[in-house]
Amino acid sequence: MLKIGCDVHRWMTAWVGVVDHPYFAVSGRRRSFTICQRAAGKRTISVWHEKFGTLTKSVDVKAGVPTTVDFEDPPAKKS
Repeated sequence: MLKIGCDVHRWMTAWVGVVDHPYFAVSGRRRSFTICQRAAGKRTISVWHEKFGTLTKSVDVKAGVPTTVDFEDPPAKKS
């Protein structure tokens, strides 16, 4: 993850993540997201949060069936 910030306005920041596949999403206001057109089978999903870092879970994706994966906020990592 790459953090980009403004030298004048401290609140102006952005995070840029680059992945080598088409399976990514940005969460909405309710911290949910959807990844469409994913292949069925055992998959690993990783999410990233600026305070909590990377969280990873395994999931069994079935063809034509929506799959839900819940991530809970862990304690913040110490810097």
